[in-house]
Amino acid sequence: MAADIGASKIKIAVFYALDAEMKPTLAMLGRRMRLEHGNLNRFDIVQAGQTCFIKTGMGVKNSAQAAREFLYTFRPEIVISAGFGGMLLGKADIGKPLSISAVELYPEGGKLELPDTGLFTGLRKAPLITISQWTRKAVLKEKIRQKEFFLAIDMETFPLASMCLERKIRFAGIRAVTDGEDMEIDFTPEDVSDESGYYSASKAAWLIAKRPALLPQALKLGANSRKAAEAICQALLNIL
Repeated sequence: MAADIGASKIKIAVFYALDAEMKPTLAMLGRRMRLEHGNLNRFDIVQAGQTCFIKTGMGVKNSAQAAREFLYTFRPEIVISAGFGGMLLGKADIGKPLSISAVELYPEGGKLELPDTGLFTGLRKAPLITISQWTRKAVLKEKIRQKEFFLAIDMETFPLASMCLERKIRFAGIRAVTDGEDMEIDFTPEDVSDESGYYSASKAAWLIAKRPALLPQALKLGANSRKAAEAICQALLNIL
């Protein structure tokens, strides 16, 4: 079912990169519609009540493009960046959701302190580094070890946060941990995504066929991701 959202008031916009991140949440919300509105049609957007879920695809470029076009057209009261994240420094339980307190862009630089919206009370707060190009954790640690002792990592949050702060829109970030600080991911997002940054099962299967040694890591990451998605679901349902 599709609908044009021009006449609908959007209260909350949740941006995410992967279907797996929102699968439990969208399943719990029940009735929802795919949204169609001008240039936004190229993005996968669904609406449930006064909440929109915008799938951006992986990476800073895709996140920024989706945010720019959505926020040009609509002004939600609250924007949430929700999804998976890894730990770069410090210990956190796998699947544990973290409320983002600050976000820094690497390697370009720029750091944003995020006001406390009060949306995710009870969650551990963590600063986040958004990387605009795939970089191994060992390399990143050498760059920032003296700056932080507890730090998460993703590839999407910074541009969302920046645009919201500029527009004075309430912004919150939540990242559920899929890989600890001692787990290096031995493949890049480009290895498992299409040109839009969307996960591609066929590319992932081809990667495993070419590099079967990656299978144990892929299975572990998949199990961790399912746990993280359930935690994201619980945190979001508490405020939607």
